[in-house]
Amino acid sequence: MWQLALNNPLISNMKATHPPHSLLLSKLFACIGLSLICSGLLSGTALAQAGGQDNWERQSQRKLATPDTTTIRKCITITKNGIYVGKMNPAANAAVGIEQYTLAGAFVKTWTATFTNIGGLASDTDGNVYAFDQGATKVFVYDSVGTAVRNFGTAGTADGQFSASSGYMVHAIAVDGDKNVYVADYGNHRIQKFNATGVFQLKFGAAGDLPGQFRDGPNAVAATPQGTVITSDASIHWYHLSIFSAEGKLLKRGVSDSGVSWVYEEYGGYANWGRGGDQSFSVSADGILMVGEELGQYGSAAGASRGFSTATLEQTCYAWFLTDVATRGTAFDPSGNFWAVRDQSVECLLRRMRFDTHLPKKAVPQPVVTKVSQVPGSKIVDIDYRVSDADSTTVTTALAAFIDGTVNWEKLVVPKTFTSVVTGTLGSAVPTGTSLRVSWNAALDMPGKNFATLSFRALAKDERPEIGVHFVTIPADVTNTTALKISNNPISEADLWDLWLWLLAKGDSRVTVSGNTVALTDAGKAYILGSPLPTGGNNNVNLVHDGGSSTMQGRAFACKLINCRPITGAEQTRASAGRFNLGGVNYNSVINLAP
Repeated sequence: MWQLALNNPLISNMKATHPPHSLLLSKLFACIGLSLICSGLLSGTALAQAGGQDNWERQSQRKLATPDTTTIRKCITITKNGIYVGKMNPAANAAVGIEQYTLAGAFVKTWTATFTNIGGLASDTDGNVYAFDQGATKVFVYDSVGTAVRNFGTAGTADGQFSASSGYMVHAIAVDGDKNVYVADYGNHRIQKFNATGVFQLKFGAAGDLPGQFRDGPNAVAATPQGTVITSDASIHWYHLSIFSAEGKLLKRGVSDSGVSWVYEEYGGYANWGRGGDQSFSVSADGILMVGEELGQYGSAAGASRGFSTATLEQTCYAWFLTDVATRGTAFDPSGNFWAVRDQSVECLLRRMRFDTHLPKKAVPQPVVTKVSQVPGSKIVDIDYRVSDADSTTVTTALAAFIDGTVNWEKLVVPKTFTSVVTGTLGSAVPTGTSLRVSWNAALDMPGKNFATLSFRALAKDERPEIGVHFVTIPADVTNTTALKISNNPISEADLWDLWLWLLAKGDSRVTVSGNTVALTDAGKAYILGSPLPTGGNNNVNLVHDGGSSTMQGRAFACKLINCRPITGAEQTRASAGRFNLGGVNYNSVINLAP
């Protein structure tokens, strides 16, 4: 387990490119950005987010302690103060009230406020809660304990007015980092934007099939950390996502002929979620968009929730729930845990490092690059980013970029030359929860090269080791006089790819890029001199990564870094035999050398 977090944004004011996912899916462990995409499907109860770092595990003990098991629940939002859930009237298929819980999941109270039909809940950075009541055609704003603050909106088609036609909506409202409010005005085929006090700012969208239009109506909306707005068209024959700027400019829309489609058409194409029912959007602090759905069809299990990055729209991650129950509303908490409203219950997928054994679980660093822009008239690039971490006040960070968004070592660029001191904004002791900026002199680091097509990544590491490994102990017996402390899973290639990227981004003197490989310097060769090699893999004394996978020398390097050694054939046999039966053990497993 690589204890880093990576992120890459869609570059603002520069040409944005999206990398091919054949390499990216298997390598990058933290899918946390606008041009980073997510990896594959896990069975059972976990969602895999790209390579080695993140897993969301379904923790039944993290269900909310609801006051009853008969009330149908519909939507959810989470603030720094607590968890808020919209209750539903099953007969009218409408949410009618709000339940308040602590972040630990304990029930607090049901608010006295009632509604005709809550189309969705959202919240701002101060902890205020926003409820869009579709039936009343108003946005109601409350403080963290349910006291009414203000409301705005009336029925109609004019600016600042809403249609009472709802469609299927459980997340028809979103609030961005500047407290701007976005409402999916379904019946009027548009998104409306309001400022923090409820004053109308602008609208975008219209009825139709053209880019930027909605065939049926927007039934979900989300605001990302990068300042973009994501919407979904509700038409039963035309599911797709559209991404807009905060000013309402269409940036991207899913298409049906791109290899992986976000469009369902009655003839041709397919849907990556169900053809009907509720949908909900939620975005984590590091820019991961999760989609909850009421129904799942066309090759996917009913009641599934899916996550995918917030801009590439190229690949879906999956989180399967064990029962065929609607996922009506979704939200992330400050630690990055994913909550889903599933009829009577509200369940948590706990986000953690892949082999993390901390109890209680330690939060995952969540970095996000919020903006990248070129200083006018210069070759200076300002990179704005932020790292969220619920239980670490500081982290260590680094930056990396790939030319044209092509993820291979030959295209790697590591910003090294900055126009000012970066202490406190890059490197060690970087504060979390704070907007940071570094100004990179691209001309000096990339002389004579075009830097306008770079796809950036932020990397963040807390106090845990570079590769976290969960060990189990096989005790000594009559045949083996020494106990064996062995990893119960092999160190994956994704873990190691992340390690090489981290070392390169940090400027580690033991490794360097040579073409499309990561090579050992003389210092690196000296570092692993005499270290045992794994029993299998590519033997190359000069490389740690050959462009496709880590070499035997690379694995020896990683083992020494975390005070381990490769497993021997005899130890693999011992671990796989008898009552231990560690079936996942192979020649990429490691033995812990610590006492």
